Amino acid sequence: MRRIAIAAILVVCGFILAAHAREATLTRFSISDPSVAMTKTELLEHVAKTFPKVPLPERVAESGVYDSDDIDREFRRYRDGLIGDQVFFDNRTALPVFTDDGFRAVFPGFLRYAINNPASDVSDYLASFLGGTGSKPVTDSRLASMSRSQLDLLATILGWLGQRVSALEPHLAAALDDARARVGRFATSK
Repeated sequence: MRRIAIAAILVVCGFILAAHAREATLTRFSISDPSVAMTKTELLEHVAKTFPKVPLPERVAESGVYDSDDIDREFRRYRDGLIGDQVFFDNRTALPVFTDDGFRAVFPGFLRYAINNPASDVSDYLASFLGGTGSKPVTDSRLASMSRSQLDLLATILGWLGQRVSALEPHLAAALDDARARVGRFATSK
């Protein structure tokens, strides 16, 4: 009788471990239902896992574009270290100006800043850059270069931000929801 009980417990434990292992390998986030229960810390951890660290390239911003030389100089100062929050805030309008490699290197920093400061101008410019229904070649190129798990996480972050600002800034919440819809369209196409 005792052996049967132990065997039953081991079987149940095996099912529980298998379920946890399966859950751990699923890194997709729901596009239709962002996790309001996710904490800021959990989102920041997911950004670190989902967007790999990319070294700053030789040229961060496209040359010849408005203020691109200043933006390039500003970010290249941090080639060997952590880029501070103030740099992301000061360059919040620069998302369309980055080179492909520059965007991959700095975009996670903009996401971290927005998560830490949901009602900031960075969230507003993030929504503006990612949102809209018309043709946006730079935005579309950046979204097309992201993996499905990156797009799913980005949609989750946009929804999370929108929920955090909806009471105080309904226009920003609507812009974030619009951006989330555009990101969601890209995610479902992958």
